[in-house]
Amino acid sequence: MKNALLIAASVLVLAACDPAADRGPSPSTDVTASAADILAKLEQLEAGAFPHEVSDLAPDPAVRYGRLDNGMRYAIMENTTPPQQAAVRLRFDTGSLNETEPQQGLAHFLEHMAFNGSTNVPEGEMVQLLERYGLAFGPDTNAFTSFDQTVYQLDLPEVGEDILDTALFIMRETASELLLDAEAIDRERGVIKSEERFRNSPGLRRIRDLWSFVFPDARFPDRFPIGTLEVIDSAPRDEFVDYYQKWYTPDRAFLTVVGDIDADVIEAKIEDQFGDWQAADGVDRTEASPGQDSPASETEADIFVDPDVTTTITMAATSPVEKKIDSAQARREAVIEDLAFRIFDRRLAKITRTVDAPFFQAFSSSSNFYDAAELVSLNVFAEPERWDAALSAAEQELRRALEFGFTEAELAEQLANYRTSLKTAADGAATRQSTTIADRLAQAINGDMVFSHPSSALERFDALAETLTVAQVTEAFRDTWGDTPLRLHVSLPEEPAGGADRVLEVYNASTEIAVEAPQDAGVLAFAYEDFGTPGEIVEREEVAGLDVVRLRFENNVWLNFKQTDFEDETVRVRLRFGGGQLEQPAGQPGLDVLMDVAFADGGLEAHSRDELQSIFAGRDVTFNISSGFDAFVGSAATNRDDLRAQLAVWAAFMTAPGFREEGKAQYDQLVNTVYPTIDASPQGVQSIEVPKLIRGGDERFGLPSQEALASRSFDELRAFLEVPSASGFVEVTIVGDITEEAAIEAVATTIGSLPERAASRPGFEDQRNVSFPVDKLGTIDTLRHDGEPNRALALIYWPGVDNFDREVSSGVRLMEGVMGLKLIERIREELGATYSPSSNVYFDDVNPGYGYISVSLDLEPGDVDDLFSVVFEIAEEMRSGDITEDERSRALQPILEQIEEQVENNGYWLGLLDEATSSPNDLQEHLRRAENFQAVTVDDLVALSNTYLARDKAYRIQILPTDESSGE
Repeated sequence: MKNALLIAASVLVLAACDPAADRGPSPSTDVTASAADILAKLEQLEAGAFPHEVSDLAPDPAVRYGRLDNGMRYAIMENTTPPQQAAVRLRFDTGSLNETEPQQGLAHFLEHMAFNGSTNVPEGEMVQLLERYGLAFGPDTNAFTSFDQTVYQLDLPEVGEDILDTALFIMRETASELLLDAEAIDRERGVIKSEERFRNSPGLRRIRDLWSFVFPDARFPDRFPIGTLEVIDSAPRDEFVDYYQKWYTPDRAFLTVVGDIDADVIEAKIEDQFGDWQAADGVDRTEASPGQDSPASETEADIFVDPDVTTTITMAATSPVEKKIDSAQARREAVIEDLAFRIFDRRLAKITRTVDAPFFQAFSSSSNFYDAAELVSLNVFAEPERWDAALSAAEQELRRALEFGFTEAELAEQLANYRTSLKTAADGAATRQSTTIADRLAQAINGDMVFSHPSSALERFDALAETLTVAQVTEAFRDTWGDTPLRLHVSLPEEPAGGADRVLEVYNASTEIAVEAPQDAGVLAFAYEDFGTPGEIVEREEVAGLDVVRLRFENNVWLNFKQTDFEDETVRVRLRFGGGQLEQPAGQPGLDVLMDVAFADGGLEAHSRDELQSIFAGRDVTFNISSGFDAFVGSAATNRDDLRAQLAVWAAFMTAPGFREEGKAQYDQLVNTVYPTIDASPQGVQSIEVPKLIRGGDERFGLPSQEALASRSFDELRAFLEVPSASGFVEVTIVGDITEEAAIEAVATTIGSLPERAASRPGFEDQRNVSFPVDKLGTIDTLRHDGEPNRALALIYWPGVDNFDREVSSGVRLMEGVMGLKLIERIREELGATYSPSSNVYFDDVNPGYGYISVSLDLEPGDVDDLFSVVFEIAEEMRSGDITEDERSRALQPILEQIEEQVENNGYWLGLLDEATSSPNDLQEHLRRAENFQAVTVDDLVALSNTYLARDKAYRIQILPTDESSGE
């Protein structure tokens, strides 16, 4: 069951975040360097120097840097996590900021064209070529374009010479050999327009309006990478060629290869593949100025109105950009500033967890926006009718911090948290994922930052923490905000009386209200350390061939355990107890949502959620317990030292939950604010209604009405959890860098000390009654959304199978994979009708007999009928035998590569083992996964298509814009 409310809340946060925030800490000028020295170093960077060549920071010694004669730079790193895999990234120092007026959107469009034909790879062949090596389109073969860079990504599932040569060859083709065929461009226009439709959300429209207001003199608010529909629709080939030849040049390229490779071999291959690449002659490559934004001369206000926007208040100040070099002093200043903002955000979070909180979410940030301005901002999210209270509370809290600064206790908490994050990174440095390293190398180059070893960051931090004072942190916060007048931006569903003048009136009135200094809270001790006599192991079983151990404590708590070396110093742990949503009482829809959103925020009997955060500062401990399909679940990544603390927290939540009203109050605000906006997109309506429809109207799925969600109470939640918490069946799963003895000890003194539990999980047979709506087969239902009138969603569902017969489900999964390939080739590549045609298969492992195969298409409303027909044509072709061995292989290979990768992944083992006692058959099925898929033949796929993909067995749902004329 998808939790649509949580998804919407996540989208809210993502839409509000600064797209520039992932560029790393903005370094400050090294005060020990002269202005002339800084200017000289900046010129070196401009000329292609690596950041570490002009910095006093040491680079990670495992990275080999190089530069070809043509100016192309590269970085190579040998890394064996995971073994026999590699990641390749090709970054170009160009994005939408380099576009001219007639080119708006072409930087991103060009990224798409990299997959549509080059000198040596015909159109449509590049993706297929990679699929034959096991790279899935999207997860392993991707690219992105931002304002200031374009990055191409290949994640290689193996590192044989052929695949490495192919990867570098494809990157070389991308660099200078794209054909940019006019007909191919025309076919791709529909795909780009589909992506524009998909991204044109209320949140994005708010960001556009905000940036235009906050940065009136900058270039980037008019250069969003998606571009303009006019250019997407009509830009001629000449404009593509002009952009490509101007900005795809060796001196703007940075290639990184990280993985289980030989650096000498890779370096020779790079020289061989890219050494003859030369930029086109006679091209003017003068860059447009980013614009230097002017700070506000007086406090200004602006209102953005959209009926589907979440109420958001942004208080922002800009200042001129100071040219900077990454250095030890710069990192020191960045850490101090970051600590200040973390303390301030912690204060904001505490406000959100009060009973009558004026806003339900808030964060602050500081960053360099594409060399146009330094921005510092405070963003709060509130209920529409309380925007004025939210603005006042935000203004006063900011003023409190600026006037009175921070406290010793606040700094100590954030120092502990900061150090833990750095220590975790340093401890796990030897087992960093190759994809993560490759991405961070590209990010470092993008921000002119030195890519250093994680241990060096910890060393610098420890040296800083020894002498750091609260006064220094307060001063950094004040310096960042400065005394520049603010720009106030308020986003609302409806314009308030008085408009922007009312915003200024509320703000000015708030500034007249006196604020008091914060109180320094005392340090608390955790009240739940003793859960009784430590449990004893009464049963132990080793699972043959898997290095897995199953152990039962005398209170019937089961421990599923596997020791691994995939992540140094990391331990992954999961708690499962009771029946989860299977235990939800009838007539209380949304109780699971209340638990997922508010249970942890309700704290414990002895501690509020905020107190818990302070108590466990610097510890790898989380407070999450949610309601899963068939169990209540807690899941965390921690370490050996903090494993017991994590288990103790969960044991406390099971035995002494607080159900404090502040948790419920924040939930109520979230429901009242987010729910009305969910139907602003077809996908939002899908998340609310479709899960019910494809399960015969079962109200346990999808999302209940706003009224139902608002009516749920903590009293109901207390009753829901009482029996499973006290006596329900319990499994604890521990996977990672820890010994069996240490894992047993941690469980024995916490969950293993609780009163006796049920010896087995109840069957809940009466609740496992989900079925596909057979009365809907061959029919179509229409739903409506309140978003943009050019957006629609076409959905097709065929009844499938559950997850209990893995031989059958493997065949169905491979059949769906073949359909996915055909959808991309026909609907995206040939017709250009949508950005992301997708197929999916769902195998239920809770409700016997239930499953489905589905297709989802994001379209223009007028294309829905035609595209339904195209999907059915594809299905009929598969039923008639139009499945080739090549298609079977291209669908199979990524699955096999994923199976091979998963055995080196703690997350996979945690998921496999978390029901090793209650569903032990899964362990043996794990051993047969590859064999089951490999056994599926083309004939089997044709037969399965005939069984499942008939048109008269399909249930169609179309989600169209609201029809105003009919009153729908």
